[in-house]
Amino acid sequence: MSKKLSLLIVEDSVTAAKMVVHCLEAAGYKVSSSLVEDIDSISKALSDRPEERWDALICDYIMDGFTALDVLAMFKESGLDLPFIIISGKIDEETAVAAMKAGAHDYISKEKMERLVPALERELKDLEARRENRRKEEELKRYRNHLEELVDECTEALKLESSGRSKAAQEVDRFFSISSDLLCIASTDGYFKRLNPAWEGVLGYTVDEILAKPYMELIHPDDREATVAEVERQLKGSATLAFVNRYRAKDGSYRTLSWRGHASEEGLLYASARDITESRRVEEKLAATLHYFKSMNRVNEALEYALDTDEILSACLSTILEIFSGDRAWLLYPCDLNAPEWTVPYQVTRPEYAVTGEVKVASNEISRNVFKKTLETREPATFLFDSNELPPGESGTDMVKQFTIRSQIVMALHPKVGSPWLMGLHQCSHKREWTKEEEMLFRDVALRMTDALNVMLSEDALKENQARLQLSLDVAGEGTWTWDIKSGLVVWDDRMQRIFGFEPGEFDGSLDSWKTCIHPEDLAATEEATLKAMRNASRYAFEYRVRGRLPGEWLYVYAQAVTSTDAEGRPVSMIGVCRDITDRKKAEAAVRDSEARLKAITSSANDAIVLSDDKGSIAYWNPAAEKVFGYSAKEAIGMSLGSIIKAEVISDGECDVGKVTASTSVLDVGAQDGCGGTSETTGTKKDGTEFAIELSLSCACVGDRLHAIYMIRDISARKEAEEKLAKNIDETTRMNRLMVGREIKMEALRNEIKALIEENNELRDRLRTTVVNK
Repeated sequence: MSKKLSLLIVEDSVTAAKMVVHCLEAAGYKVSSSLVEDIDSISKALSDRPEERWDALICDYIMDGFTALDVLAMFKESGLDLPFIIISGKIDEETAVAAMKAGAHDYISKEKMERLVPALERELKDLEARRENRRKEEELKRYRNHLEELVDECTEALKLESSGRSKAAQEVDRFFSISSDLLCIASTDGYFKRLNPAWEGVLGYTVDEILAKPYMELIHPDDREATVAEVERQLKGSATLAFVNRYRAKDGSYRTLSWRGHASEEGLLYASARDITESRRVEEKLAATLHYFKSMNRVNEALEYALDTDEILSACLSTILEIFSGDRAWLLYPCDLNAPEWTVPYQVTRPEYAVTGEVKVASNEISRNVFKKTLETREPATFLFDSNELPPGESGTDMVKQFTIRSQIVMALHPKVGSPWLMGLHQCSHKREWTKEEEMLFRDVALRMTDALNVMLSEDALKENQARLQLSLDVAGEGTWTWDIKSGLVVWDDRMQRIFGFEPGEFDGSLDSWKTCIHPEDLAATEEATLKAMRNASRYAFEYRVRGRLPGEWLYVYAQAVTSTDAEGRPVSMIGVCRDITDRKKAEAAVRDSEARLKAITSSANDAIVLSDDKGSIAYWNPAAEKVFGYSAKEAIGMSLGSIIKAEVISDGECDVGKVTASTSVLDVGAQDGCGGTSETTGTKKDGTEFAIELSLSCACVGDRLHAIYMIRDISARKEAEEKLAKNIDETTRMNRLMVGREIKMEALRNEIKALIEENNELRDRLRTTVVNK
């Protein structure tokens, strides 16, 4: 069956009110509610006997023109006693503590609505206990007044010489039997003489069982001395008005009793007791809750008002030491089972347990056990030590004795940066059993410390990254800039200003000043690229020319940037870097010019010019080679050189084509056998025809790889002429002279090509060096 629940909801949002009702209905309640949202409605509702209509009051914190504190003041002024629970999505811990102090029973974050049901049930139980206590107090007051009247009547009756029981005595008997309070008459011998039936309901013993034993046996050992003293006070004539002690019930639990009483002239003790166990539990719970919020508030203040990391952590540890009344609070790092040693960079101790300097201790059996236990859970772990009871020779016993540790509570902290830390509290003066409330508070303090470490370690990492970024920018020679799109303000660092020809501080931060620096031919394209990146919220990368410091000088720059947007996707700012790439552009132009000249020479040559790499594959094929061999450049590049030239025909001491083309070393070009010689061998055309060729070989590095340069001439016609003129000595002599002349010309051409390649390599090296440095 659903439990009925009637609510008064103070809320200016119908949706939020429905969320409260839905949460309670999901827990099995049948909810009826009244929604009020303005001061007049609230005032009328609070004056309309709400205790008879509603079970609780649920209030939002911030509403139109007033807050929950205003409603709470009206609520207290009305004198009503209902659970008052604040629900809000914007309340912070400090405001929540203030609301609790002002009289609110609890507060719930709208992000944690699952807390509403248990909190409301708890407050309803407390309300019922308060109402029951008030009812008992009123009943006790009536009975006490009646008892006093009866005692007076009994006293008068005792003075009479009547032998029968008086009417007053009969009424006393009746009062003893019906009273819900614990009534008793005790003597100085330590035994109760008379008890009413209410004792059985509270302690569980029968009246006869209680009468049969000294009442001191039922009193908590810690309360016996105070009870004896209070009895002696009564016997001396002082009345007991509000003495509290604990009695053991039959089930072994203890009930807290509040006593009123006085002693008679005959030495009898007349007293009444009220069971305040539940109300005391509520008071203790409320005190614990207030202590929790005050403690967390103190920790937050320590974290908020300190100036640097050392001060923040030291101040927080000092606060923890005071909150828990410990002897030493500390932070250990790293909490790592495999670490060879650990340090305690932060600690705060009482003077008598001080350890000077930074503590650094080698890993030992006890510390590894502590690390293992804490790393296995996200809750606090407690340990008890007794240096007299530790096994002799156990690793870590010296550490326990050195720090005089009797007990400790610890918890691992897991910040997002780096290894886990360990936060702990030592009790050195005595063995201490940590309560569940203390463990819960220690856990939440540790979680708050973890949040603080996250912030501090992240800030340290950010500072380190910023330093690295600045170093990278310094090494790369890059300037940084930002553009606030809404205001139009442009901010350049000093290096950025120097790149654009300004002295630091001269740039006025306007887009117009930036545009005046750009080459007129590049201005439109640069503006378009910038606006496109801004509109599309995309990355920006563009090269353009800017005015140099010298008259007529133009520099090349390379700019990169990213666009930031707001929640609606609108661009709000751009941030980027800019680098002077003028030297790289000049080097690239020189390389292109060198390559163009090389291509012009090789393209116009009548002889085939072929380059092969260190694997024997053809890497270059000029137009003359296409005519000589029949392969186009597209077909030839990548082919094996051995497929068109027979290397085994070459004579000893001259060019060894196979050896050169198979070489992988680029460090000792001059040592390659055969480089610089001219030989005759056989070539193979595309159609398979073999023909005589004259081959001149040299070696050079192209880029970072060794290449062989072949000057190839088709000498098949010359061979035929040589055969025809072999018989004519004069003609042969003439041909030999002609060959010498041609060889001289080929050597000159070969040297010129090699010089151009070396120049090209030098320019490439300069370009690569420029790019790396920039």
